[in-house]
Amino acid sequence: MEPSVVHAHWRQGELAARLREALAEESEGSGPREVDNPVALIEELTDLGVMTTRPNGAIDLPDVYRLAFGIGRRGGVARKQAG
Repeated sequence: MEPSVVHAHWRQGELAARLREALAEESEGSGPREVDNPVALIEELTDLGVMTTRPNGAIDLPDVYRLAFGIGRRGGVARKQAG
């Protein structure tokens, strides 16, 4: 997935506003360092191992996160259909 696609999904889902809201309700813990900077968010998530970056710059997001956020697969081998 290209970084621009990740940025578009985050804008569509109003990620920055949702993160600010969640952080305001938290009495403990932490959140991303730069909520409004999608490039920094990708870097932070990569550093944490949530995402990986391929040599061509594309971003890999594990299925558990991709499915939870309703992001479709692009390319690769098609999954078998149940039934």
